[in-house]
Order: sequence, then structure tokens, then C-alpha cells
Amino acid sequence: MRIRQSAAVLAAGLTAVLGLPAPNAAAEQAATLYVGTPSAGCSDAGSGTQAQPYCSVNTAAAAALPGQTVLVQGIHHESVRITSSGTPDHPIVFRNVWVVNETGPAVVVSGAHDVLLRRGTVAGTDAGIRVEGSTRIGIEGIHARATDPQSGAALRITGASTDVTARANMVESAGAIGISVEGGARGTVLARNELTGKTGPAIAVNGAPQTAVVNNSVWNSCAPGIDLRGESTGSSVVNNLTTAMKDPTTGSCTVASPAAQIAVASEASDGTRVDYNLLAPGVTPYSWKGVAQPTRTDFTNASGQGSHDLVTDPKIWGTAYVPAEGSPAIDSGDATATGVPTLDLMDNPTADDTLVPDTGIGHIDRGAVEVEDNLFGVGLTTDTDQGPYPLTVQATAKANNQWPDSLAYTFDFGDGSPQVTGTSASVSHTYTGPCTCTATVTAASAASHVVSRAVTIKSTEPGPLVPALTVTSLVPDHADTTNELVPLTVQADASATVSPWRVAKWVYDFGDGTVEERYTDTSQHAYALPGDYTVTVTATDTTGRSATVSRPVRVQYTTSGYLPITPFRLIDTRRNDTALPGGVSMSVCSCWRSSEISPPVPGGVSAMVLNITAVDATTDTYLTVWPSRQPRPTTSSLNVRAGKPVANLVTVPIGPSGTVEVFNQRGLVHVVVDVVGYYHPGIGAKFTAAAPARLLDTRKTGTRVTSGATLPVQVSGKAGVPASATAVVLNVTAAKADSGGFLTVWPSGTDRPTTSSLNFEQGQTVANQVIVPIGPDGRIDLYSNGNTHVVADVFGYYSPDGKGLFTPTVPVRLKDTRYDTPKTTLGGGGRLVLPVAGTHGVPAGATAAVLNLTAATATADGWLSVWPDGTPWTGTSNLNTVPNRVVPNHAITPLGANGAIDVLNFAGRTDVVADLAGWFTNG
Repeated sequence: MRIRQSAAVLAAGLTAVLGLPAPNAAAEQAATLYVGTPSAGCSDAGSGTQAQPYCSVNTAAAAALPGQTVLVQGIHHESVRITSSGTPDHPIVFRNVWVVNETGPAVVVSGAHDVLLRRGTVAGTDAGIRVEGSTRIGIEGIHARATDPQSGAALRITGASTDVTARANMVESAGAIGISVEGGARGTVLARNELTGKTGPAIAVNGAPQTAVVNNSVWNSCAPGIDLRGESTGSSVVNNLTTAMKDPTTGSCTVASPAAQIAVASEASDGTRVDYNLLAPGVTPYSWKGVAQPTRTDFTNASGQGSHDLVTDPKIWGTAYVPAEGSPAIDSGDATATGVPTLDLMDNPTADDTLVPDTGIGHIDRGAVEVEDNLFGVGLTTDTDQGPYPLTVQATAKANNQWPDSLAYTFDFGDGSPQVTGTSASVSHTYTGPCTCTATVTAASAASHVVSRAVTIKSTEPGPLVPALTVTSLVPDHADTTNELVPLTVQADASATVSPWRVAKWVYDFGDGTVEERYTDTSQHAYALPGDYTVTVTATDTTGRSATVSRPVRVQYTTSGYLPITPFRLIDTRRNDTALPGGVSMSVCSCWRSSEISPPVPGGVSAMVLNITAVDATTDTYLTVWPSRQPRPTTSSLNVRAGKPVANLVTVPIGPSGTVEVFNQRGLVHVVVDVVGYYHPGIGAKFTAAAPARLLDTRKTGTRVTSGATLPVQVSGKAGVPASATAVVLNVTAAKADSGGFLTVWPSGTDRPTTSSLNFEQGQTVANQVIVPIGPDGRIDLYSNGNTHVVADVFGYYSPDGKGLFTPTVPVRLKDTRYDTPKTTLGGGGRLVLPVAGTHGVPAGATAAVLNLTAATATADGWLSVWPDGTPWTGTSNLNTVPNRVVPNHAITPLGANGAIDVLNFAGRTDVVADLAGWFTNG
């Protein structure tokens, strides 16, 4: 069933919906008068060309000659009067007639003949269109309204007009009448119109003999439907569908005394035929010669008419006024009735519904709309889509329609062979040579509704299966907000494989124990560890033949820029009291998306920079952070004392599952994870290593940062940090605190985050490295929750004009003096030269390293300092040693010209542990 559009849509675009046949384009172009609007540069003094159209429809109507078309563009507020005439073979055609008149009829055809009004919307007070004293006038596809509630008629045919046809119109009557045929009009045909009204009759015929009222749909609010009066003899009322719409609130009619749905007065009854109509129950169906007939049988007995009429539920589709499948209106009308048009309201032809038995003559439906087969689409499948020639293919169409065996199919196999047309939905064809051909099937219904579907067929040269494979590392080169591409991802591409038959499946072996069976010629895989691997793909075609090819691939982390963000809290196990047990790890996701993050973090990051805080440990322990799905390294990220909060910065690559793992060695401990920033291969700022320089030391002024106070610190232009820097690497130390508390460091000009950068105890001197964005005024803010001195040392900065790009690595131990032979524990003033570049994959050209530095088994309060080998010490420190405590700290440090760093112990004896997290190279 084809559902028509609503009246509102039709009013705006009947041109597209009706699809009425148009004249030959070249001939119409030469014989078209154009009517535009003032904005289109119109002129009523011109000749109505497309370049300079008339302004008024009236001007064009006066100038129109037989065979010409008046094409109306835009809405015109005027009363159009048409008096010019055409000939039977060359009528004057008015198209897209959109006219509104607030003081009278919108269009008047007076004393004219052979005129066609095709498509448009008209609205007037007493008439949308008035035809008077005219002959052979056609009104098609018009949405007509009359606004006068007393005497208006949307269409009025009068003045002894003859042979006027109104077909496929949408007629609204807010007033007295929908269509009025009167004044001695003769031979009028009202066909396939849809009429809605409230108080007056939908169709009123008065003194108009031989009027054919055929296949109309009438939707009136209990008002008269079709009313024949006066000398309207020899008329016919056939194949109509009428219903009285009741008020949805009260369930009753909106008029006090409902009139009959079909009424024929005595003076109109002679020779008048009434039959094959469908009337809704609940309201008086008939009036014959002034007497109401309550049933169809009563009407037939009184009139001898209506023996094929039905008074029953029309089974309308929703509110669309279209008969639903199974409606008694379907295939039950009389196709031989006077005035039956070829096409319905929607320009569909008469169709035989194969799901409904025929009870009428000629398969026609009752009402304005012919129920058509719903042809929503068609599918096309072939038993094979690739193979060596000669290749025989069985093509099968599957239409999405309701009526079986009602479609015609046309198959075009795309190789120049003749098309195959018929009712069969399955056709065989043999390709005799090589081609990549597009095979197409087109399905067409009886209503000329057409849908198509195409598939590609490859007829190939005979030959062997020859697999091909390329393996490429996938590295995001821009800020992708949708793709969570993780490091160490490769793409295996076997699309260059040559096979006469289609490859049915691919088996990818990535050389790390991962084997995947796929039905596509590409596959992505994320490795857990960098290294050298062999990727193998096995292709199997539809005949069962298989072939294999392998390629080596080196998988490694990619250099990345830095994305500083205002720190935000990602995990705090205290919130739901889920302390991390000993021997257990938890996952931390890199794919965080939040409006709290500034700037937003794109997908495809390679490493995270986290501030990890351990709180309320039940025993001394340590935490290790590393990429997911890798073996846990033998390194530590944070050493923890029972009951004491401690924080450390951690830089760690993203694992293949998009997460990193945090492991607790023993006991129970709450874990707080604050995200400080990300590294990304395609974007971000670059690092510039700087010789350590002191930026802040409140001990020199003797004034602690008091609890609850915020201290602004100028960074740009200080300690070697330029104005272009977007973030700074600081080693922040809390010294001689007179109470426990924490420090928070963040960019100025933004709200203080709910994170901490450093936790301290009363009397403790403790350090932590931070990477903090610089505010737009070149400052950072430092907040203290406790009274303490604060020391801040610069170790480098990030900027758009920098050179250092970061390469992360799986955490690896560079040095542990506890296990050296002979022992290399540092004494007071002792110095350790630690080679970095040229070891553990760090290239010789590395400019800086990211380390986790740990002091173990210290015998005295003191500190460790790290700086580039071969350069003078600048008087800064990286971490503070405490007797019998294990103290870690993150350290980003420049490398000397020889790729080494120096580690100085200030006092006592201590062992030094150095774990590598990555390095910087100039790029």
C-alpha cells in the first residue's frame, strides 16, 4: 500500500507528489510564459521570459495563446481572471498556480475554453477557483480552499459551463461547500478528489445535469457528503468513499442533525445512478427524494440503486485517509463507470491487489486513492561474486513488497550483454571474459514504482592464488577525538593479494601468540611489548585453496609531544572504601573524556603522566605502575610507609588495552590517581631541557606559605623559562613543615583543582616533581594545606618552538647500587656517573631522560641531586633522604654531551636506584 503525504505537505509541494505528465521540454520552454515575484526582477511591461518574468498572473493570463504554458513562481496575492482560450489540441496550461485572495475568489475562469489548471494552491473567500460559462476546463492537482464559512465553495462550477473536469484535487471547505456544481453546468466530472469539510456538503450538485461524481474520498464532520439537487438528472455517484468524522472528545457528530452521506433530491433522481460507493456506519447513509434511508437495503428498495454499495468500516490507514490492506474499498469498484480517470489522486494507475479477492469490475478501488503494492526496496544476491571465466552466476532478486508475483524484473549484467526482463526473480548468466562488472536488477510495480540494486561481479583470468602482505605501524598524526589508537599498533594489509576466486577468509598470525581469523583483507593489532616480530597471513579462497606469506616488522614506541592539562582526579579508592590489596593490581584507563579537562584530551595518546598518592597503607609497601598486558617489571614507582601519605609523579606508556596497571606489593593501601598530562605522537608541545635552576625558596625570606594560602609564582621570564613556554617541569619541595598537609600546583587563571601535587608531614622535608601548565599571565599558583617552606627548581619546559620529543619505554632499571659488585653505595659528597644514552634502547642523540630516582638505606637527612654530566652542579636537589626510609621521586633531567648524568649524595650514606621511563630526542 502506498501512503500519501498529508494535506499540509501536498499544499507545499503537489508538483513533486502528483507526478503529472509534462509536455515535451524543448517545446514547453519555447512556449512558456513566466510569472515571478518583485524580488525576481519581474516586469508586467515585458514579454514574460524566464530572465524577466511577469509580475502578475493576470498579465500572463491575458497574454497567453493556445499551446502556451503559464508557469507561476512564488505566492501571488491577487484575483486572477482567465478569459483567454486554447484549442482541444493546444490548451492553455497554468502550472504551479499559487494564488491567495482575501477579498474574493482566487482564480476565475470566465467565458474561456480549453484551459488546464495544473498543480498549485489557491485560497479565496467565496471560492478558491470559480469556473463560469466555460468549456473543456481541467483542474488537476490543486489544493483549493474557501475561507467564507457561510457561502464559500473551494471549487465552484457555474454559469452553464460544460465538460469541466476536476481531478486529483485536495479540497478543503471551512465554509459551506467543498465543490459546488450549479447554474446549469453540464457534463462535469469530479474524480479522484479528496474533500474535507465541517458544516456544508463536500460536493453539492444543484441544477447541473450529467454530473459524474466518481472515486472521490469525502471526510466530513457529520456534514452532508454528496448532495444532488435541482435538475441534476442523468448524473452518477459511483465508487466514492464517504465517512462522517466524529468529534474525538465527545464521540458524537459536530452538527445537531447529521445529513445523509449521499442525498439525491426528487428533481435530480431521473436517470441518476448511485452504486459501488462505500459509506461509513453510524451516520445516516442515504436520502432519496427527500426521505432518509437508514440502511443500504432500504435505499435499494426505495431507489433501485446502490445494490453494490457497502455501509461498513472502510478500514482506513491511521489518519492518512488511505485504505489499509484488507479494506473493503480495495478491488471492489466499477472501472467502467462514467468519468473514471486513468490515474488516482497520487497519479497511480489502477492496480490488482493480489491479496484481496476482486468483488467489483476491473480491479479499481473505491475512493480517491488506489492501494498500490508497497515496493520499498529490492535486494540482489549472486551465488558467487568472483571467479575465473567462463564464470556462470545465478542472480536472485528479493523485493520488499506485499503482493507476490506482481513485479517485473530487469537484469543488466554489466558486460554489454542484452538485458533480461521478465517476471522471474532469478536469472543465470555466464561471463565469457575478464571484467569487473556491475550487475543490476530493477524491480517495477504496476504503478511504475521502481527500485534498483547493484552488486559487483569480478570475472578474472584463470591463475593461482598469490598472497601479498604489507605491515605498517599506525601512528596518529592529529587530534582524533574518536579513535583510541594505542601505542605499538600495526596494520596488516593483504589487499594486494591476487586470486581468480574471491578470498573467503584470512588468518593473521602476529608473531606474539595472537592469531585472528577474519573475513577482511586488513587487520589491526596492538602489541604488548616493543620488539621484532614476524607477521604471517594465510589466504583461503572459495574453492578451498590456501597460500601463506610472511613479513617482519619492528614495533617500537613513537616520539611524542606533550599535552599539559589542569590536573584532575581520576581515581580515589577512598571514595568507595576499596583499598588495593597486596599482590593485586588495578587498571587505570587513558581514554578519559570529561568537560573538566582543559584542553580536552584526544584519542591516540602514547603515555600518561600521573601523580600517584598512596594513603593509609597498613604496612610498608611499594606501588609499581606499568602498561597493561605486559609482564610486571621489577621496578617500583612509589615507596610507601605504613600510615603515611606519599606521592610521586609517574610517566608510563599506554598498554594495548588502553590502560595502565597499578600494583600493590603487600598489605592494604588506598590509591589516589591524578592525571597531569599526556604524550601524543602527532601533536603537543616539545620539551627543552634546562640546567636545574632555582625558581622559588621561601626559606630565604623566612616566611612559610601558610595553611589555606595561595602563592602566585611568576614562571615566564624566570629561571630560563621563555614567554613561549606552555608548561614547566618543577621539582617542588616542602621543607620544615610545622604541620602535616599537602601542596597543589596549577596554572593561574583557572580554578584550583581538587588534586594534590605533594604530601608532607610535620617537620618533614619532601620533594615531588610536577609538570604544570603556565597560565596566560605567565604564572602558576601554589596552594598549601599546612604551614611550610616551599622550594621550586626548574628542570625544563614545554613550548611549541621546542625540539624535544618524548619516547616512552617499558619501565626498566638502569642502576641499583645495593646489588653492585663491588658495592657503590654513595657516601656524603659522593657522586655517581650514570650512563643513559646508548643503554637500554636509549639512542646516542638523546637530550634528556625521564627517571624514577630512589634513595634507599640512607643513614642521614640529606638530599640527592641530578644534573648533566660534564656540567657544573647548580645547587638544586631532586629528592630528600631520610634515615631508614626509601624515598622516590620522578626526575626529568638533561643528559650530558656524553649521554650521562651525575647523581650527588649530600650527607650520610645512601644507595641509589634509577629506573628509566623514557627519553627525549630533538625532532
